[in-house]
Amino acid sequence: MTKWIRWSGLAGFSVILLLILAFWYFAAGPLIKLSIETIGSKALGAKLDVASVDLELNPVKLVLNKVEATDKKHPMKNLVSFDRAEADLLFLPLLMGKTIIENVSVEGVAFDTDRQTSGALNASDQTVTKQPSSSDSSQAASTQDKGTSNKANDLSERAVDALPTADELLAREPLLTVTRGEAMQASIDAHKLKIDQANQALPNKADLKSYEAEIKQLLSGKFKSLDDFKARKKAFDQLKAKFKADQAAIKAAKQALSNANKDIRQQWPELQSAPGQDIRNIQSKYTLDAVGAQNLSALILGDKINGYLQQGLGYYDTLSPLLASDKKEADKVAEKEGRFVPFATNRPLPDFWIKSLSFSLKLAGGDVKVLVEDISQQPDVINKPIKLKASGNKLTHMAAFELDGVLDYRYQKVDNQFDLVIQNWQIQDLALGLDGLDLKAASLDITGQAKLDQTSILADAQGDFSQAQFSASTSNGFAKEMSLALATIDTFNFSGDVKGSLKSPSVGIKSDLDKKLSRAFKQRLKQRQAKVEQDLKRKLNDKLSLYAGDYKDEVKQLDLMQTDLDSLSDKVSDLAKRELSSYQDQLKGEAKAKAKAELDKQKEDLKKKLKSLF
Repeated sequence: MTKWIRWSGLAGFSVILLLILAFWYFAAGPLIKLSIETIGSKALGAKLDVASVDLELNPVKLVLNKVEATDKKHPMKNLVSFDRAEADLLFLPLLMGKTIIENVSVEGVAFDTDRQTSGALNASDQTVTKQPSSSDSSQAASTQDKGTSNKANDLSERAVDALPTADELLAREPLLTVTRGEAMQASIDAHKLKIDQANQALPNKADLKSYEAEIKQLLSGKFKSLDDFKARKKAFDQLKAKFKADQAAIKAAKQALSNANKDIRQQWPELQSAPGQDIRNIQSKYTLDAVGAQNLSALILGDKINGYLQQGLGYYDTLSPLLASDKKEADKVAEKEGRFVPFATNRPLPDFWIKSLSFSLKLAGGDVKVLVEDISQQPDVINKPIKLKASGNKLTHMAAFELDGVLDYRYQKVDNQFDLVIQNWQIQDLALGLDGLDLKAASLDITGQAKLDQTSILADAQGDFSQAQFSASTSNGFAKEMSLALATIDTFNFSGDVKGSLKSPSVGIKSDLDKKLSRAFKQRLKQRQAKVEQDLKRKLNDKLSLYAGDYKDEVKQLDLMQTDLDSLSDKVSDLAKRELSSYQDQLKGEAKAKAKAELDKQKEDLKKKLKSLF
């Protein structure tokens, strides 16, 4: 059989095959590195840097070294980075253009690390402040260190204050006084525009003088002829048409004034009652009796809880688009372009699939092991959601940490769910929402659930504090008074809920801490509340007086304009009543005058004759 083999051809084929394999072995790493950086940077909207990529062939294994994913909002920070990642690839699917990874193990995972160079994709994004402390959401979530919060500074400067100041409440709460005042001001501006437009069609003083002069000219003197009469009649009819148009314009202007007067006078009583309603609304929220949706527990814990929420949503917002189904993109096939047509099989494979991803987060308090299963942008093909499980291992400050999640992007829908359990979290030196007030030590148990779809979130959490110890770093002010009241409280609970849009969810916080504090502050509250209400009334009345000045000026101006319009209407009506006599009337008058003169002459002649006879 060897005589049928062309050894020269076989040798050439072998050499070419070896060259291709050698090229692939040495060039595959850089090509894969370039592909990962290009696709990853496009998905993140910021640079994804990979130090190097190694490819092992037996078995097929992909190794990524020193990977840094830039935080898009802060290009001098990494959203996540890791030292090394090993991925076990299946060989046969690679031949079909499918990347199926059995397992990925990652080492040295870290979040929010510093970068040596900016990770922005363009020059405009590179204009950033050096070493920003955190992302915008993390900044909202960060602990309020001493001297960093204006609200906390204001609160700490108060002596024996059990409520925020009037200025803080006015700045924090939506006010009917402002809302209705701005609405009335907008109405005034709109009516002014309509009145100005109506006034432009009105005759002015010069027009009236011109009308009087024209009428005087048309009505004075006799008609010289029939043509003269016709000319005057035509001019007079034109003038009457102007009067009619002016009267219509005056009527429209009066209607605009009437509408403005009616609208503004109707809004004024509602605006006058707004300060009282604002005070009642504020009283219902800040009474230290656990009746308000936002009270002292929200003031103390709200910024901290909201911070953790914003940080978590920030990571979710970044990662969710990377995990969502890409079916829509796959469906967009350009016309006149070829494409791979998959045929139905019993075991369909997606283009990309990580069956298992595991890594360990090394934190100051211990390690957190994370396992993610079934990562693919074609979840419909594998018919499995992404599953997440994170658990603490030998944590020094927690007895247990468990986070379970299911991220389901199948069938072009989003149905993601998370469950969180934290047991015996030993909290130390936690800065709270008041400058100078710290939670020195406490034990906290938390359970929480969250459900997210494409645009909204619905979550709730419950927590129990025990062995709580509070401290104040100031010798006076509200924080000191608060710590003295809290000295008698070592256990309390809280519950929180998050709902609404992912971009701006609403956060509700409830706690029995309010009820416990209300008993300690009851007497102080009455004194402070009276002063706050007095300040509120004064400041709200000051705001009302600003709008009242505009209202009174506008009403006065409307009354003056109404008087002017009435006077103008009377003048135009008087002018419109003037009439031009007909040419026939003039001829008849002249004939009568001539006949009378002839008769008078005959009478005079007769008298003279009679005198001569006697």
